[in-house]
Amino acid sequence: MRFSRLVWNYSMMGSHRPAVLASGFGKNDELISPAQCRAGRALLQWSQQQLADAAHIGVVTVRQFESGAAEPRHATLDVIKRAFEAAGVIFEARGELVPGGPGVRLAEG
Repeated sequence: MRFSRLVWNYSMMGSHRPAVLASGFGKNDELISPAQCRAGRALLQWSQQQLADAAHIGVVTVRQFESGAAEPRHATLDVIKRAFEAAGVIFEARGELVPGGPGVRLAEG
């Protein structure tokens, strides 16, 4: 992932973590939506547990993301997207190949 600017947030306890102010996401680096996640699972006929296993995350994370109950960190969305791509799912940005919203399809072969 490329970030154009990174800052550090300090909590009251003195710990810190990076926070993205502006990112350098290109078309192929865009994050996926909950609908694309559900569609990707449907294409692969994966359960939420199978996606969680492939992405090495908890099934609750998948469930909450797909339902819109929580917004995962960018790193979590990235590992979900990479798990799908490793299985042959291609994510298309809004209007990338055809007019309309973002899409999902299987790679040929």
